[in-house]
Amino acid sequence: QITSDGAGGAIVSWYDLRSGNYDIYAQRIDASGTVQWTTDGVSLCVATGSQLEPQITSDGAGGAIVSWYDLRSGNYDIYSQRINASGAVQWTTDGISLCVATGNQLDPQITSDGASGAIVTWIDGRSGLYSIYAQRINASGTVQWTADGVPICTATGGQTDPRIIPDGAGGAIITWNDGRSSNYDIYAQVVDSKGRAGYFPPVITSIIDLPDDEGGYVRITVEKSSYDQEGWYTHPASFYNVWRRVGDPALLASIKEGKRGDAAAEIMPGSLPDRSIDLANFEGWPIIELAGRSFLESKELLPAAEFPPGTWEILGSFAACQQEEYLYIASTLTDSTASGIPLSVYMVSVHTTIPSIWFMSEPDSGYSVDNLAPAVPVGLAGAAAEGPPGIVLEWDQNTENDISHYIVYRGTHAGFIPSEPSELGETYSTDFIDEYMLWHESYYKICAVDRHGNESDFALLGPAEITGEETPDTPAAAYLSQNYPNPFNPSTTIEFGLAEASPVSLNIYDAAGRLVRVIIDETLPAAHYSEVWDGKDGSGKAVASGVYFYRLNTKTFSENRKMILLR
Repeated sequence: QITSDGAGGAIVSWYDLRSGNYDIYAQRIDASGTVQWTTDGVSLCVATGSQLEPQITSDGAGGAIVSWYDLRSGNYDIYSQRINASGAVQWTTDGISLCVATGNQLDPQITSDGASGAIVTWIDGRSGLYSIYAQRINASGTVQWTADGVPICTATGGQTDPRIIPDGAGGAIITWNDGRSSNYDIYAQVVDSKGRAGYFPPVITSIIDLPDDEGGYVRITVEKSSYDQEGWYTHPASFYNVWRRVGDPALLASIKEGKRGDAAAEIMPGSLPDRSIDLANFEGWPIIELAGRSFLESKELLPAAEFPPGTWEILGSFAACQQEEYLYIASTLTDSTASGIPLSVYMVSVHTTIPSIWFMSEPDSGYSVDNLAPAVPVGLAGAAAEGPPGIVLEWDQNTENDISHYIVYRGTHAGFIPSEPSELGETYSTDFIDEYMLWHESYYKICAVDRHGNESDFALLGPAEITGEETPDTPAAAYLSQNYPNPFNPSTTIEFGLAEASPVSLNIYDAAGRLVRVIIDETLPAAHYSEVWDGKDGSGKAVASGVYFYRLNTKTFSENRKMILLR
């Protein structure tokens, strides 16, 4: 077999019996008839068994790629080797396997892929009757398609004698004798550079969240249709449509009315049950963290049977520009929240110059995530109050339209790190009352949280910025504050105040009402008090995790409060 060397000469390959078994050799001859390589040719394959019927194509760089069928494993398989213009083999000694499937693979044919590689086709007996398969190998000797090749034709009756030419776009057109109708007929098929046989629609290759936004959008990557190519068809691609599945009748009705609903807008992440996944059940899967919970990541292909009932709406269009792939930003029906990741389902259609000729991609699905945290709350101010005693905190409403709530923390210095033990609580308004404590030693930090679980940085308020009278030594009325932190481990602080001298008892009880610890049992003067319970009973033994109650009794005041110990 012979091919041009691109310089007025040629490269010839043959099968050769000099060693007792047939091997594959090649030689180059220049325009003057002078051989360029080793006398009697360069060996491309001298493996055990026989190698037969080489086929050859130029590599476009002065060398060639040769393919043959090979008996080294007992059955005939398909191998290839590349040789450069100087006569040096470029790939693994004795060639690269293109197909080593069961049964015999015979009669290889080869053509250039236009990128210094090649596409090889052959008849393949892996299923009993011979079928037509093909494989692409790049300039480096790496196979590009499915291991052992892609099926081009597996019809009944058997197929033989394939022939192949390039399609001018990195793929090939293959023709063969076909026995499906009892007599041999002539069939042909196109295979593109990615190993897809036939005329194919667009393919959605990924749907990923659009980064650095407040959610609601994904970026769809679309691999072009085979119709999106100059000069291929009578009716080439003109444009693409992007479709989104709408499965909620109520939502569909709102869309028709020109509205866009977002069910997640009314969901507060703190009130949702934890539906995050158990990571132990998904070892090896890509995972993302959303609002402190774990979810599966990656584009998820939904089987057609799992699609919710509904219709398809067109989101937009883009022109067919003969690009290999396109990017399109699409909106989602709902956004991801702490409750889970709702998937939106998309398809892409390609439309030719004839309106009745158009094709749909397979559906695919993706989700969006709010990647942006809210701004720091501004205007934070505090004032001391007497009735009831405490610090009234106020700040300005955030301007973002997806704010869920605010979290208030208290510490003893400006550099304290907000955490669960220092959290005072959540509020959906822009004010908060901290029941009385020694506020001249208190620092407050407040953050905004959006409905997707993103937290802002913290606004800070120190004691010097809190207005009002200096804390009086004696409260205007008796009080019992909520313990802090709560839940707690290992200890918590209980504050109370007396407006007048009184016998005082402060006791800890378990959930069944049994006395656990006496904290105070004496007469005290009017004042503000702060007591610490270390989580131990009267004998000094640490108590178990659970719900406990503390009760304050004076001669004029009595109150219970609940607290939680978490070991």
